[in-house]
Amino acid sequence: MSIVSRLRKTYTYLRWMLKPPRYMGKLVRTGLRGRRRTAIADASLTPGGNATYDGLCAEGYAKVPGAAFELPEIDLAPLRGKAHGMPFFNCLPGDWARLKPLICAVLMEPDIADCLLRYFDGRPWFWNAALNYSEPSNTIQDSQLWHFDYGDRKQLHLMIYFSEVDVDCGPFTFFPAGVSDRIVRSPLEVERFSDADLKARYGLDPAGAIRLTGRRGDCFVNDPGRTLHQGARCAKPRLVLFLTFTTTAPMSRGGSRTLRAEQRRDLCEYYQRVAGGTVFRKEFFT
Repeated sequence: MSIVSRLRKTYTYLRWMLKPPRYMGKLVRTGLRGRRRTAIADASLTPGGNATYDGLCAEGYAKVPGAAFELPEIDLAPLRGKAHGMPFFNCLPGDWARLKPLICAVLMEPDIADCLLRYFDGRPWFWNAALNYSEPSNTIQDSQLWHFDYGDRKQLHLMIYFSEVDVDCGPFTFFPAGVSDRIVRSPLEVERFSDADLKARYGLDPAGAIRLTGRRGDCFVNDPGRTLHQGARCAKPRLVLFLTFTTTAPMSRGGSRTLRAEQRRDLCEYYQRVAGGTVFRKEFFT
């Protein structure tokens, strides 16, 4: 292995697998960005209550009731083989123009916007959008082991199913927050657990984990930093839109795999045009 390859591997390990650099990154961003206002109002949009928010706080996940978004049709056939042995790949860039209106429609849904405002104390930040295509693979990679995400101290995945997701499609699989709290977290290294580790160390049977199966159009929220979860282990392909939100000063900006600056500006301008800036400010997107 060349010196450059060794340095790249070491950098990747330090950046993604150790926690202190992430905590330090959050401190730096907090100092630079502070507690920026990213919404027009801190008040909730649904004063009578929000079942999505209540479920997210109680168990770390919830199904968004009554979500009915118009999803563009995306043919899975041309996507086959493009993951190149990885658990998934993001095909959003090729469908950006078709998916931008959907993303804005999601942000304009009152229950979802209200959930974001409440969960992040009126200051959410749009961390990323990805249309992840997953397909069968013969290998188990790091993201497919049991783990917590460390993008921020508080984070939220909003998942919209573009295909039918049954148990053979590798549905999002996790333990609710009350069970996940039993895991002893390392102060230094991002945890990765095999099925055998969970049984031996914590008496947790992976067969008892929750599997978020659903139909095309179903919508779920989850905090991947609170719920111990595993990446997709597929016997059949699946296609899921992930919208991820953090505080205004996350532990990690996500690198090159997150939305590009021009996409953020484009999304912000489109939202301002169709929604009139009714909830989220420019700082929410950029």
